[in-house]
Amino acid sequence: MNGTGLTVANVTTLASKELTVELFNIMNAINEGNKSAWDIARAYKRIIDDELFDEDFENVQEFALYVGVSKSTISQYIKAVEFVEKHEFGFDMFTVGSAYLLSTLTDEEFVDFVKWAEEQEIDLTTMSVKALRNLIKEYDSKDDVEEDVIEDSTDDSNESDEDVEESDEDVDEEVTVGDRDSAISLIKTLMDVYNITVEEIS
Repeated sequence: MNGTGLTVANVTTLASKELTVELFNIMNAINEGNKSAWDIARAYKRIIDDELFDEDFENVQEFALYVGVSKSTISQYIKAVEFVEKHEFGFDMFTVGSAYLLSTLTDEEFVDFVKWAEEQEIDLTTMSVKALRNLIKEYDSKDDVEEDVIEDSTDDSNESDEDVEESDEDVDEEVTVGDRDSAISLIKTLMDVYNITVEEIS
């Protein structure tokens, strides 16, 4: 995420002096390395917000091609700065990449995400961009996992109800005999149904 197409020679030919100053700021920050990534991000935000490019370029896309970065990269820089300023964080709290990732969450999601991370004793400010990206994916999928568990539990519950119903049916089919006369009556009935004779019983 840097303006690799920038050189002193081509920057000094620009008509806009304000744009020239900001591009020099970006070049100086690039030379200083990652520690100045926020300087680069803030410079791009000023250029776009104040439309400092419009005197020399037709649109943002043309400007992006000139400085050697993609339009989406410039957009990410801007969103990262807006995120930090909106939540009044210090620029040393998150890297540009981490701030951009967090900016993709809605306000409600961000609050919930921070709470969820705190419950797991996760310090978001010390995470790498890759680790934070994976954590956000895990956060996004946590509700899906919980729903799967609930559905499985519901299925198990249904199966248990069926087992109970089958057990009840088995109980209903059992026959109890209360006295001698009832037993004799039952025996006679069974003999008639199955054509059993007294001789066969003997």
